[in-house]
Amino acid sequence: MSKLYKVYLIHKDQDRRAERLRRSLANEIRVLKLKPDLIRVETGAVLHPKADTVAVALFLGSAASKVDAGCEASCKGALDAGIPVFPLVDDNVNVTDLVPSCLHPFNALFWDKSGGPKGVVLHALRSLGLTEYQRRVFISYRRSDSMLMGEQLWSVLSQQGFQVFLDRFSLEPGARFQDKLFEALDEKSFVVLVESPDVQDSSWVEEEFNYARKRNMGLLVLTWPQTIAMKRTLPGVYEKYRLHLPPDELTVDSCGQGRLSQEFLTVLAAEVEERHAAALLRRRRQLMGSIESELKRSGVSYVGIADWSLVARLSRGGRARVDCVISITPRAPDVPDLLALDTHVTAGRKRTGVLVHTLRTVPQQRRDLLKWAIGRRKLKLVPEDQVVTFVAGLT
Repeated sequence: MSKLYKVYLIHKDQDRRAERLRRSLANEIRVLKLKPDLIRVETGAVLHPKADTVAVALFLGSAASKVDAGCEASCKGALDAGIPVFPLVDDNVNVTDLVPSCLHPFNALFWDKSGGPKGVVLHALRSLGLTEYQRRVFISYRRSDSMLMGEQLWSVLSQQGFQVFLDRFSLEPGARFQDKLFEALDEKSFVVLVESPDVQDSSWVEEEFNYARKRNMGLLVLTWPQTIAMKRTLPGVYEKYRLHLPPDELTVDSCGQGRLSQEFLTVLAAEVEERHAAALLRRRRQLMGSIESELKRSGVSYVGIADWSLVARLSRGGRARVDCVISITPRAPDVPDLLALDTHVTAGRKRTGVLVHTLRTVPQQRRDLLKWAIGRRKLKLVPEDQVVTFVAGLT
């Protein structure tokens, strides 16, 4: 599997702290049940990553690191490449005394307040999208021939640290089936669809596929060889989304139920890991790119900050400037998204916050929960199809 995740450690004289971060990162990878080789930690110059690489940088602040030309160049290189950079310093210090000027606009992580190396590492993992909160998968399948395979997928992906939706295990008895399915899709950013011979007979699978496609969700289609032979593939599925299951790795029992070998499930889990990361990165870049394009078109200056957020610089006549922090979520808005946004808002004296999300309509129950979470905070929600109108209102 290609290296999709990198953590850059930028410093001059913080070897001991860097080593503590490396050990803590290795431990959290074990706790989260991620593959040991999933993340590469690098020290030194920040190279521009490939388009399918998700990266984050930690600047270990010190007097020596601040004035080191190589450290400053690495910070600027990371920012130019769109990589979030977190200044990391001790508590009760003046941040600007320990970090280069290019990092002065960014919120710092404080070693003690953040919970030491573990807290810093968890923050980095959240930014990379590697916590269970971010790693969400929806399994779409036909029960008549793929129930066993659906259970296999649910098991292996859950063991890999994904939050997995499978209707058989995830829907409560008596739940309104269609509403809950679409709500579950909105909460995910990636769909694994089992393209078995019976899949064309399922109106539910077709609806789930079309729903995911319209919302630009990530997609991996597991195509049975029998489906190809019988010419029973789903219309509208591009070949680039397909993974053709090898005939010798798939067995079909006397009831017509397909089952994958344990060896191939391991391979499949790695494939989902890679495609999920790429899809999440692509969706985030699309969202953030549309916001940046509108800000530029409207003449609004901005600066990027961590956690896929930016600060729009607003000036209105002779009145005091009120900056706006804009964050994104590639799925339905949730309370943790608002709390992360509020952290950036409260870091500035005069800031408001906006969370751009992918839902066209937020269900009433979720809307009530989010309204309660916002309370008196200066936060609001904006659907992605209203970004143009929202940005126009900033000027």
